[in-house]
Amino acid sequence: MEELYAYYVGGGIQSTGYRLNTIRAWMSMAGRSRAVEALRQLERDADTDDDQEIAKSLWMTRSSYRALKKFATSLPDPATAVAVVARPIKVFVSYKWESGAHVAWVRRLSADLRARGIEAVLDQWEVRFGESFTDYMQSHIADADVILFVITFGSVASAEAPAGKGGALKFEVQMMNARRIAEGVRIIGVYRSGDRPPHYLRDHRYVDFRDDERYGEALEALVQDLLGKSGPPPVSTSRHDA
Repeated sequence: MEELYAYYVGGGIQSTGYRLNTIRAWMSMAGRSRAVEALRQLERDADTDDDQEIAKSLWMTRSSYRALKKFATSLPDPATAVAVVARPIKVFVSYKWESGAHVAWVRRLSADLRARGIEAVLDQWEVRFGESFTDYMQSHIADADVILFVITFGSVASAEAPAGKGGALKFEVQMMNARRIAEGVRIIGVYRSGDRPPHYLRDHRYVDFRDDERYGEALEALVQDLLGKSGPPPVSTSRHDA
């Protein structure tokens, strides 16, 4: 508070509105206890609790100062606030049921993602006997943060099948693309086999899992992307002499 006060009294912030916004921004970061204590300290330093006198010293009206005090007491207190735990990112895994080995590979990938803090949703775990695959697809595609599409010869053929063909995977693809068009949800191609992705992912970057010896490397790249940890290195702000 003292630094903010010195700044705008010294002419750094001329507008009362700007001054109030600056103080409110600091209070919001500090929390209720520190904000209230800062105002009390101003009163102690001024040796008065008269709102009019304090407001005058801060170059604001009494009503503005009282609004500031009310704002301070309305803030949450970090010391007592309940921590908000961010939910894990949820990814829907779309793939074609092919060989037993392929189904097991998809299950392994999904388990590895979950072990890394990503909520991979897989029909092998979610759909119980007697439950509907259609209901499962509609529910989980609708609330997924990201969709993974496992690319194989078979999955591409189903995704690009004409109307009335392609089975459940074709239906999944239609729902996935509807969300992508309406909401911009990302569909990431997970390249497992084949010579090309489906047409709707043709110009999209994919993660390549075709080489089993580089599985760990591909998994790490996918995890970093899903967790938002990939990207360019930070730009240095230091200056170097020529």
